Amino acid sequence: MKTSLYYLAILPNSKISAEITAFKQYAAVHFNTIRALRSPPHITLIPPFRWPEGQIYAVANTLKAFAKQRHIFELQLKDFEAFPPRVIFIQPEQHPQLIQLQSDLKISLEEQNNLTYKNIFGFHPHITVAFKDLKEDIFPVAWNYFKQLSYFRTFIVDSISLLKHNGSTWEIFQTYSLASS
Repeated sequence: MKTSLYYLAILPNSKISAEITAFKQYAAVHFNTIRALRSPPHITLIPPFRWPEGQIYAVANTLKAFAKQRHIFELQLKDFEAFPPRVIFIQPEQHPQLIQLQSDLKISLEEQNNLTYKNIFGFHPHITVAFKDLKEDIFPVAWNYFKQLSYFRTFIVDSISLLKHNGSTWEIFQTYSLASS
């Protein structure tokens, strides 16, 4: 059976996504790092996993039921941070509802779909601007640029999205609305 690559994420609204995409484009032009442009701006909840295409709707049903039981919340993004020597990102606040959402989602997928994955780094929410292809010798220059920028936005987390890799980029496969508070 054919498998595809998926991940689960929170996507900010279109205005914030456009702003973050502009940061990614700046990094691509000035620091020669384009990999972050292969995916829409997002906060990863469940990292990439392989799943049989014919069975993804079982996961989708779990996600639909899960989302209906979770309430929307507001999340702040504040400035840039880094995981030297390759990653630059926008930092979301460590909101308790975000942490609980990710933890509960992981448990739900394990229990309902036997979907497990190894995440040796734990859950560290962030929105990537530059990563894997940012050269170590260019990182200090890129980081000096981004760490001086001020960026503060707030958005409503009102859904989670399942993204699928199409062979070259990530596309939104389905989105699941959270319940209104």
